[in-house]
Amino acid sequence: MHSYQKQTVVVQNHNDERVEGERQTFLRVAEIVLSKSRVPLSASEIVDRGIEHGLFGDHAMGRTPQKSMQARLSTDILHRKTDSQFVRTGRGRFTLRASLGSVGEPGNTTGEVQSEYVAERRVLRTPREEVLCVPETAFRDVLTFQGIDTDTPPILGQLLSEKTTIYLGRAEAEINNDAKQFITYVLVQCGQRLLFFKRSYLSRAAEFLRGSKCIGFGGHVSAADLDMLSRADFGLSACGRRELAEELFLPDRPRKKRKVSIEASLTDKATIDLFQSAPLECLGVLNDDSSEVGRRHVAVVYRAWLPDWNTAKKLQKGDSSIKGLGWIDLSKDKVDITDFEYWSQLCLRRF
Repeated sequence: MHSYQKQTVVVQNHNDERVEGERQTFLRVAEIVLSKSRVPLSASEIVDRGIEHGLFGDHAMGRTPQKSMQARLSTDILHRKTDSQFVRTGRGRFTLRASLGSVGEPGNTTGEVQSEYVAERRVLRTPREEVLCVPETAFRDVLTFQGIDTDTPPILGQLLSEKTTIYLGRAEAEINNDAKQFITYVLVQCGQRLLFFKRSYLSRAAEFLRGSKCIGFGGHVSAADLDMLSRADFGLSACGRRELAEELFLPDRPRKKRKVSIEASLTDKATIDLFQSAPLECLGVLNDDSSEVGRRHVAVVYRAWLPDWNTAKKLQKGDSSIKGLGWIDLSKDKVDITDFEYWSQLCLRRF
């Protein structure tokens, strides 16, 4: 029986140090667990042993710590290559690089030598969905501005109609230079506090946006957002609320301490209820032709007002495209807007 020394990493909430601390916590737990194991382990096995022996300390692990462990190890191996102390010996199996060549547990008579397994790179596929678009012939004389125009009703009145809108497959729309895709860009605010996130490198966003800070949650307006209740705005507000409920997560009750089980007793009902009831304020239309991505999109900017800070501060990331969350106190925090992507800079200056 191996002995483990309890490890605790102090992690500050809602800033870059928290994200770095989270990464180091998982890697440190993996290092300790794998150093005590004579055979490669899966991410779930590493997490289970880490929890069993209290290696995570008071660190909040999220809803799916096994996926976080898998991601931390995979990212470390991908970026550090041979400088990483971790290696794969098979699909989903990890060990320490220093252990390569060992034969496994005592009593193993196969003489099998472990070697490094190179995983196939994951490719993000464009979702198969139809998204709301407006052809260039319909927006050419309307979107004559660059940046944000807050005179929203007349702009949307000209862009949104049965005659001017079309639905295109997402894959087709992403390479179509003759139409703009509608997306929602929702600011989440509670009093003077503004929520921001950092884009994950697994995000479907353009390469130059990954890893940047952002205050706009949202995404493409799909055909599924259009129904009898959302026909007036062609599903824009429905899309904004749906995207918030997908990208953020609100626990429905406090978590209970668990020794081995890693499944959280959480549901999505609280999240859906929160964003369906939150007032949604339409702030303006954002048009940006300074990049290829911008030329293919037009964003409708909203602000979701959350009334209760005790509820708002419990929000967690709900999607792998988000690396970490934080709050800006607009009444006292100094913000360097150059840390944020361009659209967020526009919104911070304007609103």
